[in-house]
Amino acid sequence: MKKKHKIYTDAYVEITTKREIIKGTGMEANEDFSEWEIKNVSGTLPLDEK
Repeated sequence: MKKKHKIYTDAYVEITTKREIIKGTGMEANEDFSEWEIKNVSGTLPLDEK
């Protein structure tokens, strides 16, 4: 069985996806960021689709 590594922080974070930038504090993610969660989202900024 492959061991999974997690990334944790209580600091301010910004995650940029193809559609938006999500800002907040506190985050948990797996090592490759295929799954992640921002604990306290403070805002989202939609990105223009081109």
